[in-house]
Amino acid sequence: MDNEESRYMELFDDLVKQTFSIIYSTPLNPAEHRLLSSFVRDSASPKATSLYLLKRISKDESSEQHDEQEIQRVFAEWKCLVERFRRTALISQSSDFPVFRRDKGVCCLTGRSRLWWDVLGWSQTIITPIIPDGINDVFGSAECVCDHWINMLDPNADVAQLPLLELLSVFLGDKQVELLRLALSAEPSDFEVCRKYLTLSKPAAAAFREGRILVAPNWNTKRHPVEDLKSTCPYRVYGTMPDLVALPITYQGHSLRSGEGIRMMTPNPKSAPLPSSFLLCIHSHFCNSLKSLEVNRHMLAKRPSRISTPWLSRLRQACFARVFPWARGLWSYFPRRGRVWVYRQLLRVGAGLYEKPNFWTQRVPFGLYIKHGRTKLIPKGEAPALQLVERFTNIPAPRLVDYVVDNDYAYLIMTRLPGRPLMQELYTMSYPERTAFANDMRACIQQLKNIPNTNKSVICDANGGPVFDYRINGRGGGPFQSETEFNNFIITQERLRNPCHSRPHNICFTHADLNANNILVEDGRLSAIVDFGCAGYFPEYWEYTKAMFSTPGLDSSFPQVFEEIFGDSHRDELEAEIKLWAVRSPF
Repeated sequence: MDNEESRYMELFDDLVKQTFSIIYSTPLNPAEHRLLSSFVRDSASPKATSLYLLKRISKDESSEQHDEQEIQRVFAEWKCLVERFRRTALISQSSDFPVFRRDKGVCCLTGRSRLWWDVLGWSQTIITPIIPDGINDVFGSAECVCDHWINMLDPNADVAQLPLLELLSVFLGDKQVELLRLALSAEPSDFEVCRKYLTLSKPAAAAFREGRILVAPNWNTKRHPVEDLKSTCPYRVYGTMPDLVALPITYQGHSLRSGEGIRMMTPNPKSAPLPSSFLLCIHSHFCNSLKSLEVNRHMLAKRPSRISTPWLSRLRQACFARVFPWARGLWSYFPRRGRVWVYRQLLRVGAGLYEKPNFWTQRVPFGLYIKHGRTKLIPKGEAPALQLVERFTNIPAPRLVDYVVDNDYAYLIMTRLPGRPLMQELYTMSYPERTAFANDMRACIQQLKNIPNTNKSVICDANGGPVFDYRINGRGGGPFQSETEFNNFIITQERLRNPCHSRPHNICFTHADLNANNILVEDGRLSAIVDFGCAGYFPEYWEYTKAMFSTPGLDSSFPQVFEEIFGDSHRDELEAEIKLWAVRSPF
């Protein structure tokens, strides 16, 4: 078992779980909880780090207040250390600098260099250290003075001694810290300078410094420790969550994609070697903590106020409610082929202006989205589902503009709503905001449940046809005349049948795909629910289990917020579904 696999397995140790429980019981905001938990989660040995943390808070077992203060102190120390990894002095580029001679002014991550038309130097690349030079101060002594953060906890304290070197040793391990000290204190020869610096574009340098980008060697560093001394080496670039700002643009014109492979090269590995993979690995350990600092700043900053006043917003909504149905009806009288031609032109313009959220959906001008593709790929029940939502509820959802099929190619046009996906926004939401968001979601789900079923079938899509659902093998089936028939379809093996499958459930209208990308948030509140492609009439537990279906692999905050939305009334059904997912998942 290699070190990375061993570290991953330690995260499931009871001692580590106990430490996480203590961390999240400390009165901090979500970003601060994430920052402190990264001290354990991203360390070389989560179990050893947990032991260190528990040892510090158990000095006075009789006092819970002492435990909380000690956790706060560890948090302050860790935050101070991470801040040192963030502070860095960028080096001006000059032709005789060895890193410039190696990289020729081209960004190591994006492949971009200064644009020919940029006379002001906006696109100029800069040379930045992998590990900030300020970390050398940590090695100056076992104790480093940093009174700012401790004064936040104890205003009467004049000076507080923070054991930053001790904290660094716990986080990385003594051996790694010693190697780091030797690497940073090496004689400043051309060889060593090239090992410690990267050439990056300004956006890439900011992303690297803030922990938004993680650069990992794409080879086994244990078996090939000197691979980075060759003339070329493969790496992979990963973006850390949440994605508050788009990743830098590559020379090909698209944003750097998480998991994208890159290759660093040097004309002379002996005199101008590639950046040290060891230092890049050290940086990767701090990426989540650096990102948490950025998220915390985002949370503490004042949220931008809405441009429009409440009365103006209500007036705009009232005008839209009156004008939109009339305009939509008028547009429907235009010939079908003419409408299709307009949609194709909008798709061409939209492709040049906006990024595609997925393969079949494109944002276009005039505040619209177009979902398009072969009819078998575009759910037939989505258009009638949007009509039902518009007719029976007032939840913030897209309004259907048109649905047209031309030569087995479907176009579904709908309005665009404000907000960013919950996948990106949840990290920046405070606990009170998460509670308010859960209340908003609960109210919307209740409205969906109240939509009547006028179809002959019991379990079906909005139009009474077969259901379309990523959870179901083959992504569809039915329509079904009873819940028993539906259960017989989704239960592939009799041994997986659970007593809850014999329990009758109310059948109600369900979005059926409330994953974190289909829920939009603005200013900490629910702003829209989108993508009704899977919507239809399902057993009442289906909304909850399908929401949880999307959470494996995500941060624990996501299942927690869904638990707050739905409660625990369908816990048995979730356990039964998890067993079914494991045996036969469409993915």
